[in-house]
Amino acid sequence: MEASTAEVDAAMRKDFEALPDFAKKELLDKLGAPGTPEREWWEAILLDFDSIPDAPPAIA
Repeated sequence: MEASTAEVDAAMRKDFEALPDFAKKELLDKLGAPGTPEREWWEAILLDFDSIPDAPPAIA
């Protein structure tokens, strides 16, 4: 099930990336409107924030 969830997330990101910038903003605004799941959750899914490191790698 986790593999299929990852596939769905990847497909949503691919579709989202194909949108023009104004449409991305409008979609995120609508998905994060009052009465809907939090905007941060949608941003994490659609913008793939989980793959972005919290900090740059340490320089040795």
